[in-house]
Amino acid sequence: MNVTIRHINQNDETRWKDLCKGYRTFYKYAVDATQADALWERFDGRQ
Repeated sequence: MNVTIRHINQNDETRWKDLCKGYRTFYKYAVDATQADALWERFDGRQ
């Protein structure tokens, strides 16, 4: 198996939010969209 590690970019945002929602659902962890947006901005370097 090959793994590529790269910096995130704006094209990753939608997929990341889908993964984040799945994680929250699986672990029954309540995070609203505002919190998910703020976390993405931290990853993206805008905060």
